[in-house]
Amino acid sequence: MAPVLLSAKNDVTISWAADIAWLIIPLIYLGLVLFVVLFENRSRGITSALLWGFVVLFFPIVGLLIWGIYVLFQRRKTMKSD
Repeated sequence: MAPVLLSAKNDVTISWAADIAWLIIPLIYLGLVLFVVLFENRSRGITSALLWGFVVLFFPIVGLLIWGIYVLFQRRKTMKSD
């Protein structure tokens, strides 16, 4: 089999829409991490905020789900105690 030579006809280009999508996705992700940190800082303090921020940062989907479940259980616990 002969090797394929690249020429101007075979160049692969990525559309501008794909470039924008690859820019927006990480920005949304970092926005979620910032939201978690600000929410935790407001309600529980900086130590909890940084801990949950790192969990969500390093374990994106699983960390966000665990944090959401944790917040729901904390709210239920505080509503029962009131």
